[in-house]
Amino acid sequence: MSKTVFIEDLENATLTITRSFRAPLTKVWDAFTQPEILDQWWAPKPWKAKTHEMKFENGGYWKYSMNGPEGERHACRMNYGEIVLHEKYTGADYFCDDHFEIKDDMPSSNNVVTFMEIDGHCEVVMVSDFGTVEALQQVIKMGMKEGLTMAQDQLEALLEEGRI
Repeated sequence: MSKTVFIEDLENATLTITRSFRAPLTKVWDAFTQPEILDQWWAPKPWKAKTHEMKFENGGYWKYSMNGPEGERHACRMNYGEIVLHEKYTGADYFCDDHFEIKDDMPSSNNVVTFMEIDGHCEVVMVSDFGTVEALQQVIKMGMKEGLTMAQDQLEALLEEGRI
């Protein structure tokens, strides 16, 4: 199965991320939308994701943190826009302070995440619009590509092992 593919579009300050998983669409959808599953794979090892509160609904949000092995903690927030069951969701992703208030001095992105079932596999395409080339380059420099690839590798393992 193909690994995570990244396409940078500097002209539009977007990053398109594509990954195909050997699993039914409904299982992959659940892995992206249910906190108890997200917490198992969203952060790259040895980091762990922790959901603090989630309302996966139109206009809802996901407040979570990425927690490092040395006690590091980075709070984040996804504000959901439109959700179309088993097809797509949109949302704005932010870095936050410890109270989940958005940090204006950090990059943010507007995202469209789509799910398609193709021959028993699920393809997930995430298009992230960072607004500026500088913001896109900043998250890439922070290790977004490597971290997301590692996280999606963990999701693939969970799916293949039948743990979700």
